[in-house]
Amino acid sequence: AAFGFCRFTKQTWKELGFCMLTAGVIGSGTMLLGAFIRWAVLHKPIVLSEAMATTGIGSFLLYVPVCFVLEEVVFRGAIDSHVFQPGDKGQWWTALFVSTLWGWWHLPIAGATGISQLVTYIVVLPCIHIAVGVFLSLSWRRSGNLAVPATVHAFIDAVRNMLM
Repeated sequence: AAFGFCRFTKQTWKELGFCMLTAGVIGSGTMLLGAFIRWAVLHKPIVLSEAMATTGIGSFLLYVPVCFVLEEVVFRGAIDSHVFQPGDKGQWWTALFVSTLWGWWHLPIAGATGISQLVTYIVVLPCIHIAVGVFLSLSWRRSGNLAVPATVHAFIDAVRNMLM
């Protein structure tokens, strides 16, 4: 992670901004929508507090290296680099494919309690991860720096942890 951040250029910062405005907004918006649904259905209020902010910041600082090691190196660095080579056509399709795999990667931690819930997760998880993952892949490809998708991924997870 430190190597990636040390290699940031002006273009890398622009790509991080693009990734945050696309994947970051979509992913964080999804988490915020989930919190509002929880509030509406369970009548559990969303109260912003110092503890929530501390959770968000702590999660972000923890998840930057975790996202690097566990997911971004595998899904963007290895799989994405394998299925899409610079100059290939179909960059959207390959980003969609990698993002679908990334969604299914989360099945074991989704907490399905029965076959019908598992089937639902098999369909829903890729949809959520495609909305975010395509932009993570495209930003990785354009920047050549895994710190870009890892930072945005960590930000989305931090928002989730803060709100849930």
